[in-house]
Amino acid sequence: MLVDGKQIQQDIKEKLTALVHKCGERPHLTLVYVGEDPVIDTYIDLKRRFGEDIGVHINIERYPADIERERFLGIMRNYGQSDADGIVLQLPLPDHIDTGEVLNLVPAEKDVDVLSETAFKAALHGDHPLPPVVGAIQHIFDQYDVDLSGKKVVVVGKGRLVGKPVSLWLFSQKVPPVILQKGDDVSAHTREADIIISGAGDPHFITPDMVKDGVILIDAGTSDVAGETRGDMHPDVAQKAELFSPVPGGVGPVTVAKLFENLLILSGYHS
Repeated sequence: MLVDGKQIQQDIKEKLTALVHKCGERPHLTLVYVGEDPVIDTYIDLKRRFGEDIGVHINIERYPADIERERFLGIMRNYGQSDADGIVLQLPLPDHIDTGEVLNLVPAEKDVDVLSETAFKAALHGDHPLPPVVGAIQHIFDQYDVDLSGKKVVVVGKGRLVGKPVSLWLFSQKVPPVILQKGDDVSAHTREADIIISGAGDPHFITPDMVKDGVILIDAGTSDVAGETRGDMHPDVAQKAELFSPVPGGVGPVTVAKLFENLLILSGYHS
């Protein structure tokens, strides 16, 4: 069975639109982007369109890749004190700017991406919304009745956006995963896994011979190959999977919806 991320996104979008209209005021999201990248431009446009569709005011602030570190830190502090309901810092940042330092300048009450240390720790304790990709995966598991208990779960990738938050969430759910990265003997573990969640950003490297029949496959990795978006998992793995989230059209659309759900929760529009 294929995860229909677009339909799940549409269902969430309808609920969020109704909430915004009911409240009568437009939440405000500031999206900060440093540098230029046509692939990232596409991601930003997806967020902009979704937000505008549900009635959110989107403010996109773009800065040159060579912006001075201290100046950018000052800019982010000002955004933290602004009247925006949420702030998104589009990653990656240029090498001369410390990503963790900047993310920790986003106040937890405005951190819809849940990338600051304060917001993430609060999320693991149930005091803050989950990171959007984690919320998307949890939503997919709930939608398709996936029970984690007693399952061997493998997470491929240790990145800030997928691998790390997903792994820590699984630990908080008492489901300790096997965590792998490029260079490890990935197939030795994936062949025995009941559930594989991948966010490595290595196009189509997980192939049918690396998974068992009846496995649940959640592909949260994206790569741009000659203008085409590809996931970590080769499409042919779907033939062996009980449930498979394709790229594009799987986790990605749900993640965008969850980001805006977080915005409404943090701004008091959603309980």
